[in-house]
Amino acid sequence: MSTPDLSHYWSSLHPATKPDRVNSAYASLLKTYQAYTRQIRQEYHIYPDLLYKPGRKKVLQHFLKMPAIYVTPAFRDLYETTARQNIQAELNTL
Repeated sequence: MSTPDLSHYWSSLHPATKPDRVNSAYASLLKTYQAYTRQIRQEYHIYPDLLYKPGRKKVLQHFLKMPAIYVTPAFRDLYETTARQNIQAELNTL
């Protein structure tokens, strides 16, 4: 399933959607999500894998333990399943 790009609408959305917009990268197409994870790793390049990987796992596992990653029903309906799949795929690589 292709995830629509809604970024051009975000500036006009209600403030209540901000947490969902912040977490929207988790629901990107897999190739885009993988690029995102490389950017995150680059951002934390000062940490060796020995420290980075356990910390990243903890963050990702936190999201998977949540009843819902997205706060608003619209974001949950559109992105929840894809986000969880992407997060699990990343966890499998760590």
